[in-house]
Amino acid sequence: MYNSRVLAAAVSAALFSAGALAEEPEHSHDSLGVIIVSAQRVEQELQKVPVAVSVFTGEFMQTRQVVDFENLVVYTPGLNVTTATRTLSQPVMRGASSDDDAPGVDLAVGLFVDDVFLGRNIDFAFDMFDIERVEVLHGPQGTLFGRNVTGGLINVQTRNPTNDFGGRGEITFGSENRLDFRGVLNVPIVDERLAVRMSVSSRNADGAIPNRSGPDLLQDDQDSFRGKLLFTPSDSFTLLLTGHYLRDRSIGVPRDIIAFGENLLPAIAAMVDLDPRVADVDAAGGYDRSVWGISARLDWEFGPHQLTSITAWHENHSDLLDIDVDATPALILGGPGTNDAEQFSQEIRHSYTSEDGRLNWIGGLYYLDVDFARTEFVNQIPFPGSFLNIIGLPPIGGSFTPPGFFDQRIETTSYSVFGQVTYALQEKLRLTVGGRYTVDDKEGFTADSGVIQQFNVDVAGDWNAFTPRFAVDYDLSEDVLLYASATRGFKSGGFSSTTTRAEALEGFEPEFVWSYELGLKSRFLDDRLQANIAAFRADYKDLQFRSGTVGTSSFVGNAGEASITGIESEFQFVATDGLYLFLNYAYQDGEYDQLIIGNTDYSGNSLALTPEHSLSTGLSWLVPLGDLGDLIFRGDYQYKSATFLNPEQIPGAVQKIDGLINASISLEFLDGRARLSVFGKNLTDETFITRANRLSVFLGDVDFSQAPPFAHVMTGSFNDPRRWGVSLSYQF
Repeated sequence: MYNSRVLAAAVSAALFSAGALAEEPEHSHDSLGVIIVSAQRVEQELQKVPVAVSVFTGEFMQTRQVVDFENLVVYTPGLNVTTATRTLSQPVMRGASSDDDAPGVDLAVGLFVDDVFLGRNIDFAFDMFDIERVEVLHGPQGTLFGRNVTGGLINVQTRNPTNDFGGRGEITFGSENRLDFRGVLNVPIVDERLAVRMSVSSRNADGAIPNRSGPDLLQDDQDSFRGKLLFTPSDSFTLLLTGHYLRDRSIGVPRDIIAFGENLLPAIAAMVDLDPRVADVDAAGGYDRSVWGISARLDWEFGPHQLTSITAWHENHSDLLDIDVDATPALILGGPGTNDAEQFSQEIRHSYTSEDGRLNWIGGLYYLDVDFARTEFVNQIPFPGSFLNIIGLPPIGGSFTPPGFFDQRIETTSYSVFGQVTYALQEKLRLTVGGRYTVDDKEGFTADSGVIQQFNVDVAGDWNAFTPRFAVDYDLSEDVLLYASATRGFKSGGFSSTTTRAEALEGFEPEFVWSYELGLKSRFLDDRLQANIAAFRADYKDLQFRSGTVGTSSFVGNAGEASITGIESEFQFVATDGLYLFLNYAYQDGEYDQLIIGNTDYSGNSLALTPEHSLSTGLSWLVPLGDLGDLIFRGDYQYKSATFLNPEQIPGAVQKIDGLINASISLEFLDGRARLSVFGKNLTDETFITRANRLSVFLGDVDFSQAPPFAHVMTGSFNDPRRWGVSLSYQF
């Protein structure tokens, strides 16, 4: 199954890796603690779960200033999350990705927050504070999690109320006049019966990217709140009510010329600055986002049985203010957009464990209804001398006509029934069999005002699939687990929004994957060394991809076949009392086995946003200072080999991370209740591309003696620049 390069990578990882990412140990740094996860919808020890899982505790994230999903990429092998805007996040795992934000398109990597599925690109941008843990599950999760995903999922668990009075406050100052505040208060109202927890977060900063033609970009103005009420009328019954709210009025969406600046029209070249850390856009862009939701979770235990009901309502109203797609001070291409999504979900689960512990069962029913509307307005003014201007394309929007628009509204309804049973064939040998049957229905409309082709059509489709999972795991010893699994994943078909009439009506088919995984979880040296390795192969059928990134046109289609093999290794090591090390490495070899776009055969191209090599390493070193407290040094490093951002492998649309470095120095005092930290992110100001659009017909020099007659030019986004800050926190 695995070629020689994969085997070589596995041997290399086993010989040279020495870190991981489950949890940084406590201040004693003498051993690794027990990590509890809910990767199989019940709480289990991480080292006993036959699934590849990366886990990050709230403490780990707080000490490293991890406030969003892009920060998690540094620590997670095989995961890539790029964000063009806060309404378009692109998670990628094991070759599966979804970078189209249309309502008719599903994600390949799912997001769950407190067991509630939030499955749209617009849902990934929220403030991560007061977190219990984040679990990243690698590969398709086709059995236990609602809304099947083909690449993997991110499972966020926020902190629940407890019966102890306490709280925490944190204030952060930093570059660009950053001033952030976070606060948590936990109050027991009735001892052991009723408790409430309230968390607030406020992020504020000036722009990190100076803009020569308007407001600076990457300004922060975001406030969040979460409240939880835990009611425990008896030892066997609990009710957890959760409400959350986010308000975001941040300004500035970075856009720049990212490749082939020498090919610009002379008049454009004379007016732009090609420095990736300096913008020159006529429309700064920004956000007007309002996100809120409520949920109710009921857990009832009776004997060896447990019933769980999760009911949730979620709304996301996210307007994208006028942005400049062409990345120049001239009005050429851009416009605002609106996103409105309302979601209701209901899940009922039953779990059972036999008295002798040999049989474990979990199963249930799941329902989801999402009504998602998105409008993208377009101002398209051909620049004098550009290809579009020469061929006589009329302007749209600006001071000439009303803006054009792409419009789509899709209601997605999903039903599923699922179950999984694990049986101990022997004391050390267990067999797991599970499956989910899913029915998805989508209906609505897709419209184009005439930016490409004027149409307004009704669309509808339904798809169903059975996704089984088979796994066997064996205890080689008390501290070493070996497992193997085969899992089928499914992502339903749908409808792209920015297409021609024919493409809108045709839509695209479901994506399927069979994933095979062989894994090892182990601990050695009295719980000081942890080594988790997973080798995998995934075979995709009708892999969904985004293409046609020329100007304003794009569509989602299906590749015939695609495959990927790889190794994901996670290690951590308590080297001495006070010194903690980790090193994670992922090797991926993926390609489109069959891919034809238009009349061009792209078969054999590498999978988009899937680097062959990904490496992250870091340390934490604690130095006791006696009565003064503890001084802690932390540092992280990330490397990713070059990978194309699109399946066509357009020159210039390449991402490569040569070395991203984060570091901090913290003083913990008052018996660990207070912490003063100085931190820096991207200390070397590493610059790499996160998003690309080919705008050759808008910006490229024209020479009709060449084919094509326009020179290639790429615009897009870069990662965040270097930042620093000082934070002070106190816990009581």
